[in-house]
Amino acid sequence: MRKLFRVAKSGEILFFMGLMIVSLVLTFQTHRKTGNFNWRSEIWADRAGYYIYLPSFFMYHFDATKCPEKIDEKTGFGFTVDYRKNTINTKYSYGVAALLSPFFIGAYIVSPVLKVPGEAGFGVVYHKMVNVAAVVYLILGLWLLKQFLAYYFKPSLQYFILFFIYTGTNLLFYAIDDTLMSHVYSFFLFSLFLLSLKKFLDDSTSYRYFVAMSVSFAFIVLIRPTNALILLLFFLWDVHDLNEIKNRIMVFLRFRHLASFVIVLFCIFLPQMIYWKYSTGNYLAYSYGNESFLNWKHPKLLEVWFSTLNGLFLYTPLVILIIAGMILMIVKKVPNGLLTLLIFIFISYIFASWYNWYFGCSFGQRSFVEYYAIFAIPFGYFIESSVRIRNLLIRSLVLLLIFLFSYYNVRMMLKFDKCFFGSTWDWGQFSRQLERASIFSFYKKDYTFDNDLENQALSYSFSISDSVHHSGMYCAKILPDKEYTPVFSVPMKDLGEKLPRYINFDFWALNPGSLQNEALVVCSIDKGDTNLVWQSQPLAPIFTQKLKWQKITNRFVIPDGLKRDPVIKLYIWNPKKSVFFVDDLNVVLE
Repeated sequence: MRKLFRVAKSGEILFFMGLMIVSLVLTFQTHRKTGNFNWRSEIWADRAGYYIYLPSFFMYHFDATKCPEKIDEKTGFGFTVDYRKNTINTKYSYGVAALLSPFFIGAYIVSPVLKVPGEAGFGVVYHKMVNVAAVVYLILGLWLLKQFLAYYFKPSLQYFILFFIYTGTNLLFYAIDDTLMSHVYSFFLFSLFLLSLKKFLDDSTSYRYFVAMSVSFAFIVLIRPTNALILLLFFLWDVHDLNEIKNRIMVFLRFRHLASFVIVLFCIFLPQMIYWKYSTGNYLAYSYGNESFLNWKHPKLLEVWFSTLNGLFLYTPLVILIIAGMILMIVKKVPNGLLTLLIFIFISYIFASWYNWYFGCSFGQRSFVEYYAIFAIPFGYFIESSVRIRNLLIRSLVLLLIFLFSYYNVRMMLKFDKCFFGSTWDWGQFSRQLERASIFSFYKKDYTFDNDLENQALSYSFSISDSVHHSGMYCAKILPDKEYTPVFSVPMKDLGEKLPRYINFDFWALNPGSLQNEALVVCSIDKGDTNLVWQSQPLAPIFTQKLKWQKITNRFVIPDGLKRDPVIKLYIWNPKKSVFFVDDLNVVLE
């Protein structure tokens, strides 16, 4: 492995040390006031699901009775503790935890030295440890990627590519903000895979490179099985004809290589299989329950690429230039151009087929993050082609565009609050995000809000149903156990200099039964616990047809003389505890 990790030069050390220092400052500043055990903290929900292996293995020995009380609830139910079966259950694999384990051990040693409560693996030091680990794997991933890029580009261009992959994509967000999500760790593994693959292809007699490639691939698949397609690069990367592909297949099928590949895969998956046996009773298990590729017949490609809800190009416009690089490579008949474009299309289809195509609370399309290691090649080719343009004006404009896209990414990221609180095509909410990021200020000051019930971040107060829907895949089911269901609220101080006069709203509702519905849509304006304004509209006169979606429309008036302290709220009051469905809410304050 010695030749895989070469000694860095002084300029290279300064570059990566600079990135590390900046990243550490950014991550500690980002998490300075987030605290613990809340939705903004490092170990929460999905992140806690990745993390729980560490305290379970090192502290609890997978004994549920040793877990802190209600620790699954305190960390957002990213995992569950089953005291009846005495199991700690998570749907996520142990891959991220394995990469984090040296840092966890370090936190275990440091926590008592600093006299900071460890809280059974969930104390302050453990939260901060995650931030350090993400930055370290970011820098290691970029460093390995630089060695891979050295096969294709001169040193100055390598630094240029790395710097703009760092500043221009949402890789940075997952290295300094969502530091326990899997993507920065997968980016490191992708970079390791690419470098070891390239070294092996250049010297197929060097067995250690094949082993390094196999280990990185095994962890890549363990963390996210859909990333298994990266193995195709072994057979297709840098190929020029079919004979080369056949030779690659024959090399891979050599007994020594194939046996090593299978043994490495088995050894890395064995702990996971043991965990599944402990958790489910079976050595092989699909831990994601009903979550699956429901949209494979009707993939949400337009949404994945362009939606205000985490659309790839909308949040990471630098990818446009990466696609341009792929097209240039194809036109110039440069190897890997068509391959990288096909990979982009294929993974877009895979992500667009997943039931939750926007992948929950994300900054942009987070599932593309690890693929930037591969896409660095067409991006580098685009930059290389740009600097060769003879026209100084065009060349300058192209380079300026790269800087602007990176500036856009950084500004948006710094002002992003974990989730996009808008619906699939909510341009009003997206424009407010642009304004908060000081990127663009819109003259239109009407406050708009849309909720198509597809974004789970907007649906915490609803019981979501997929049995019927007016549009999309889901709607809200109003149930008897909730007398009051909030659908919208906004502080009046957020409505600009001039307060609106009217609250216009519409939504679609469906009455499934024959019982009379006596629910009301209520608009209240409250200051603290004091109600200042109360207006309502009964639904009964509108629900004239059963089992048919009907549009509910109305306007409430905002009285004069109100100050900016109150909060405007819209909610459904269901005093008779009826059952009905609601979808596609639209609110306009004007």
